[in-house]
Amino acid sequence: MQTTEKFNQSNIKRCVIKWFKHISKSRNDALIRDLITLFGLAGEHVFYRTLELMADEFNVKTPGYNKFLVKSWIKNYHTSYKKTVKVLKFLRSFEDKKKRVFFKIRGSGNTQTIQLNCPKLKELCDNWTQKQLKKTTKSLRSKDEVTFRQEEEEEEDKDKKKKKKKKKRKQFTPPTFNDVVKYFIDNGYTKESAINAFKYYDEAEPPWTDSTGKKVRGWKQKMRGVWFRDKNKQSETKKPKIGKAGDTGIYDN
Repeated sequence: MQTTEKFNQSNIKRCVIKWFKHISKSRNDALIRDLITLFGLAGEHVFYRTLELMADEFNVKTPGYNKFLVKSWIKNYHTSYKKTVKVLKFLRSFEDKKKRVFFKIRGSGNTQTIQLNCPKLKELCDNWTQKQLKKTTKSLRSKDEVTFRQEEEEEEDKDKKKKKKKKKRKQFTPPTFNDVVKYFIDNGYTKESAINAFKYYDEAEPPWTDSTGKKVRGWKQKMRGVWFRDKNKQSETKKPKIGKAGDTGIYDN
């Protein structure tokens, strides 16, 4: 049974949530299922431990919003920093926006901080804390919280746009033999060096990969960086002819 405590105006800002609502069948919730599927029990652990930490530092002036020093915050988890952040990234992008937990890490070293925001936490807090919320503010959405969520959603939109751009990136189309020869000659390099360059990439396994096995994305840039050397320059006495547009691309001189 919850005990009754008196708080004056000076200490009403920070009030520890004594308990928050936890549905007994939450294991069947889509969020919990996905957390366990993706991260094992560590996913569920990070989620509930985060809520506990936020509840322990609950502030009725900024409900559902907390800030911690990373070096002390991470000690509360039985998971690595890398895995904990991975779980938080998933929670930040969960499809049901009402269940999201937003976070932002700022700074570095001993002063590095993490800001956490769980908008739903104020709805789950105990009855006593609910009363304090009503007394303290008419609007439960503080300016800090709104700004924080807007920043997170803006960053998320940027990430989505970046991913879309990567998907829309034009597929590499290998140049023809004549494309390479023309490019070499137009820039003052010999047809022989163009043939060698074309053969090198066209006959590679797989085709059009460099010496490290990476795919060639910009063939002109590759030619300038690797093949445009003084030894491959045209002599002033010889001006090679460029093949016609209809050439089949046979390696002849």
